[in-house]
Amino acid sequence: MEKLTAKLFLKETSQITQLTSLSGMWVYLALTASLLSFLILSVNMYSLVLSTVFGIRLILTRQRLVITSCLFLFLSFGCFFFYVHNQTVKGLQLKNEVVSNCLILVQPDTVEVDGQSLKFRAVITESGEKIKVNNWLRTKEEHDYFLNLDDRVCLKVSGELTSISVKRNLGAFDYKKYATEQGVYRQLKVDEILSKSKDKSFSPIGIIRSCRAKINRYITKNYPTTTASYLKSLFIGVKDHEFKANQNQLSRLGILHFFSISGMHVYFFLALLGYGLRSIGLFPEDIYGLEISFLLLFLGLTGFSTSVGRSVFYIAILKSVQRFRLTLSPLDAWSLALLFSLVINPYLLLTAAGQLSFGLTAYIIFLAPIIQKQVSQRMELLVFSVVLSILSVPIVAFNFFEWQIGSLLLTVILMPFFSFVLMPSLLGLLIINLVMPIGSVLNEFDAILSKGQEVLFKLNNLDSFHIVTGKLPLIVVGVAIVISIIWLSKVRPSFWFSVICLVGMVAVISGFKYCDPRGMVAFVDVGQGDGLVIKRPFNRGTIIVDTGGKLEVKNPAIEGWKKGSGKSSEVNYDIIPVLKSLGVASIDAVFITHGHIDHFGNLPMVAQQFKIKKLIYPEGTKNQSLFNELSKTLKNKKIPQVEVLAGTKWNFSEYQLTALAPLVAGKGDNDNSLVLKTKIKDKSFLLMGDLEKTGEEMLVRRYADLKTDILSTGHHGSKTSSNDFFINRVRPTDAIISCGVANHFGHPNQETLENLAKVNARVFRTDQQGMIYCTWTPFSSKLSQAKTVMLSE
Repeated sequence: MEKLTAKLFLKETSQITQLTSLSGMWVYLALTASLLSFLILSVNMYSLVLSTVFGIRLILTRQRLVITSCLFLFLSFGCFFFYVHNQTVKGLQLKNEVVSNCLILVQPDTVEVDGQSLKFRAVITESGEKIKVNNWLRTKEEHDYFLNLDDRVCLKVSGELTSISVKRNLGAFDYKKYATEQGVYRQLKVDEILSKSKDKSFSPIGIIRSCRAKINRYITKNYPTTTASYLKSLFIGVKDHEFKANQNQLSRLGILHFFSISGMHVYFFLALLGYGLRSIGLFPEDIYGLEISFLLLFLGLTGFSTSVGRSVFYIAILKSVQRFRLTLSPLDAWSLALLFSLVINPYLLLTAAGQLSFGLTAYIIFLAPIIQKQVSQRMELLVFSVVLSILSVPIVAFNFFEWQIGSLLLTVILMPFFSFVLMPSLLGLLIINLVMPIGSVLNEFDAILSKGQEVLFKLNNLDSFHIVTGKLPLIVVGVAIVISIIWLSKVRPSFWFSVICLVGMVAVISGFKYCDPRGMVAFVDVGQGDGLVIKRPFNRGTIIVDTGGKLEVKNPAIEGWKKGSGKSSEVNYDIIPVLKSLGVASIDAVFITHGHIDHFGNLPMVAQQFKIKKLIYPEGTKNQSLFNELSKTLKNKKIPQVEVLAGTKWNFSEYQLTALAPLVAGKGDNDNSLVLKTKIKDKSFLLMGDLEKTGEEMLVRRYADLKTDILSTGHHGSKTSSNDFFINRVRPTDAIISCGVANHFGHPNQETLENLAKVNARVFRTDQQGMIYCTWTPFSSKLSQAKTVMLSE
């Protein structure tokens, strides 16, 4: 028996040790596959240049085996990526269609119920197409059915399949791109669920999804809100409403990236498993198989997330190195993990999660020996965490347009806290509550956790620790990464060399916005509302005219189970990402045209994330109760407020704003809107707010010259504004209509469109074209032609 075991071991070893012939060189293969993914799936000049440089460096190695292996991988991965690209192109070409009696297989671990809103992922059984499903629940029975759904079911439905919407604003989260990378190209709006049946087909992935859904439902029902949110996000990778509501706060702190890409819970659970198996007397060779099986199972239970996948593959490779006595280095293990991950998700390195997860792991591999050689053991964790946070700045800033200085120290505190306090506590509570109910203990723990989270989030109010970088060109990010590589390439970098490299890298990232000569006028798509941003060149100042805001339609019938969480993150997809992508950290002035919520509703969030130097609005606006309450709140935050009337002027160097209305204090409604006129370079602007026909007639009587190049039409294109007489006097070249997609008010009205057509005005609509913007530089005498996000990108 021993001889047979020895022979099997030798056979396994001889097969696996073929890997060692490329020991130290696997990184070349990983880089080959990575560059191929950029070249084929995201063609740009930079990937072509990098590929050329890499090819020359590969030839200079003069390692025949390495070059041959890279060539073979180039051909095999190239064919694979071309296949993926072609499938993506075909998916994006799928047409909108109405379907009836369509059978779809629900993925139970993706079901989200929020009041009457239902969302989940599914597969069309006939074609195998992955889709996103949206439904409006009509009865409490339907609501309860999906709320408790934790098994695979087939639904027969009727509805409409449509393509997923593209992003509507610069800097906004691109959900279409995100969905495409996951192989989802269309969404189904369900009109009616015709029948439900349990899926009886055998599918290992389906069984794992059902288990994941059951665990999710159990945690939701048996644990308080905050504790449940952490349990679900850490143990099964589910991000619930609570997590999504706090996501922006975590991101601003700079710890969301650390929290989501570390994969440290994989190490925690594996260490716990290993300790348990060793304590019952199992040998290492027996433990190895159980550990690998556990890792693969855990990967499935966490939804095959990027960070867990990287951790699982990396740990599995290192365990195999120990088991079969291979000579692969940590960098080789990282390279193999990257190759495996690219096979599972070819778009991996085009995502923020992939870049952060594999980028920071690579930094850790190179950084660890440098820190160990030059820093005392007592200071090792502190220095390591701070330097790693600095090295992450280019990737974080490129994807999120900002970084938090406080994150340098927060990671030092949170790393041991998560590893030695939070994870063991959550696991302990999960196990104990399975055996016997401990409701009072859970409530106390939840209160402490919620309080700690609240204290942590208050750090976001410290503006001096928050750096907004704006959207960075790839070349700038590349320069910063090259600086980091130069530093890491030194075996024993001197103190001053380290300071120069690390500070220089951060300076390049943080200071680029002050070198950008472009100014911008942006009519932001804020849905059914108004929002205008004017940013001066070289980031010398920014103003906002209205912030947009969700107009709530009160419906007394929406109560009980129909009422959703109310935790909407709409603002984060509208004006705030635009400001951050432009590098705005403070706002010189916020102008609110009048006291209706669709013009100021997002102001509290803007005030929370940006320093506002002055808030300006017409006299009488505080007669609107909601605005009056907000005014008091902002006054307590020491934001200066100024009430104005027609004739007031503001000088912003490159342009001057003049108020044309209102003439007297009013009620703060549409007819008391603040009307502003300005000229930037060769183009004049007239911003109408929600001024209606009575106000327009007053403007025509009072001002002889109202001719303008770009008109922001009044009241979202409603027929109560933009009357024929007024439009003939203004005669705009371009007319901007800010309104929501398929809004309930029917804006813009056909009469308004006809009046604009009579003067041959080009009409731009945010509901059809997304954000509309013009740019200029100090070196030109002209403002650019209007561009639109949905058609220009």
